[in-house]
Amino acid sequence: MTEDKGSQYVLYTRLGRNAFQRSDVPADVRLMAGIFRRIRRPAHIRQIAADFVEFMTNGGRFMSSHWRYNEGDYLTNWHCGFKEINQKHCDKARNYTSRVYAERLSSKASALAKRNLEVNSVYIATPRTDLAFVRNTTRDLAEFADSLKIFFSLHLEEFMKDRYKNCEFLTPHFEDILSSVEMEICSRAVSFLGSLGTTWSGSVFKSRMQLDQQEYETSPEYIFRV
Repeated sequence: MTEDKGSQYVLYTRLGRNAFQRSDVPADVRLMAGIFRRIRRPAHIRQIAADFVEFMTNGGRFMSSHWRYNEGDYLTNWHCGFKEINQKHCDKARNYTSRVYAERLSSKASALAKRNLEVNSVYIATPRTDLAFVRNTTRDLAEFADSLKIFFSLHLEEFMKDRYKNCEFLTPHFEDILSSVEMEICSRAVSFLGSLGTTWSGSVFKSRMQLDQQEYETSPEYIFRV
């Protein structure tokens, strides 16, 4: 694909999975979209994700989010100073408190409920360096939606070590498998709030184009924009 066609693909992805049925979408963009829609993660990743989702939701629905704005990685001087828009992202992220994040999650859950898509859980994917922020978000969320439960990597890690403790393949590849399972979990949610400007969230948005549930949201939506 040319750079121009690649840019067009990003544009059409923002419109959701039905955008690729439009007659004005170039053929090579539709081809690339079709490839993304047919790529699946390995069977063992999908199985672990399905098992954990059942454990987390007890058969109900859930939403997901990716919080990626960690100091020392995303919020480095190099990244934040690279472009003016990066600086705006970083400034916004540094001032985005756990309470504001909790309110954002609660608001999204309420919006889904109005569409008869009630959720009972939220899975938040985040680097280990930001687990304290997610714990604070869990505490703050109780003020806005006390029935909504938050799960994150520590819950998934504990679940995997208990459920698959006899799996010899898991131990030497645990961290890589954990991240892939998190991506698959976020891809299966009713709705996903990503972190703007991150490839991890971008990969989840592409995966969500594969969802069979027509009522589930596939157009990219972010925790915040600038």
